Amino acid sequence: MNGIDVSKWQGDIDFEKVAKDGIELVYLKASEGQTWIDPYFYRNYAKVKKAGIPVGFYHYLTARTPEEAEREAYHFAYVTEGLIPEARMVMDLENMGNLTKEEINHIAKVFLQGVEGFSGKPVAIYADHDYVEQILEDSLAVYPLWIAQYGRIAPNMNNAWGTWAGWQYTDQGYVAGIEGAVDQSIFTEEMLL
Repeated sequence: MNGIDVSKWQGDIDFEKVAKDGIELVYLKASEGQTWIDPYFYRNYAKVKKAGIPVGFYHYLTARTPEEAEREAYHFAYVTEGLIPEARMVMDLENMGNLTKEEINHIAKVFLQGVEGFSGKPVAIYADHDYVEQILEDSLAVYPLWIAQYGRIAPNMNNAWGTWAGWQYTDQGYVAGIEGAVDQSIFTEEMLL
């Protein structure tokens, strides 16, 4: 499936044009941290549903302790409560500061388990190739992986996952209905509910 992920940075999107341009799955940024909600999230959700494109939600993780991870999981579930996604709830794992590998993996597990518990929906992980290769433990491979790696004909999957459920292949894509560049991905059915 051809997909994109969007947030406030894409501004006002014409999802009818997005649908006509062949986009088959849209991931919306819902939240970040313990309190922040993307200001375009609910508007984007209503518009993407009206356009008939399957939708999923992601949360940008900022937790530095397991307790913060639990609160972020609750926040993500709360922000998306009552909405109907067609794809897994995604943890966006990018910048975890100077935490150790062990701390990052523990926080990630607490968040993922928390989201599943609070929302009742299955989860997946988004991370770039270097993070997957250098930071993420094999035990996280029970969750589907949406990997970011640009400038290749396929992502390098020499890791515990072996296969990808999503591959973000550019952050410089162009899609009708969106001004400026947008992240583009290919998704497999493993990302769907």
